[in-house]
Amino acid sequence: MSGLFGAALLLIAGLIFPDSFQSAVLIGASAAVMGVVMVMAVYAPNFMVSLWGIINMPYKYFAALTFVLSTVIDFSLNTGGKISHIGGTVFGLLYGFYLKRGIDLFDFRFLTRKKSKLKVVSYTKTIDDVYNENKLAKESRMDELLDKISKSGYDSLTKKEKDELFKLSQKK
Repeated sequence: MSGLFGAALLLIAGLIFPDSFQSAVLIGASAAVMGVVMVMAVYAPNFMVSLWGIINMPYKYFAALTFVLSTVIDFSLNTGGKISHIGGTVFGLLYGFYLKRGIDLFDFRFLTRKKSKLKVVSYTKTIDDVYNENKLAKESRMDELLDKISKSGYDSLTKKEKDELFKLSQKK
């Protein structure tokens, strides 16, 4: 898609400036490669790249260096190819931006989604569910009070806690 986007940009530039791009020819896949480089630069900017085993740099700087060396320097040579590089770069940056946010521009499944036949049914707690929740809460509170007794002794309980412990111990 980056290659096609680059070709489209060159076509638009040729329509706007017909005298400048009469002899522009596109050969190769460099615009597509620039798109892939830019997607990676946006998606994993701090991924380390080793150039010839000598220089280590984050991928974002590698992408910028690649763009400058292949596109910006000496714009008078192969102008059509360099315009397509810009188009491929723009598409790659956009695609990487959306991909990093979890949006795949080429996920067309939304076109084929059918409406679900499932119905929403509300759930009302039964008497048993409420009983079990209350029982667990009481057991948990009883455990807390017993832990306090085991750590600090029975006398560390307040009057309210002692009454609560008595009531909880009487229930079966």
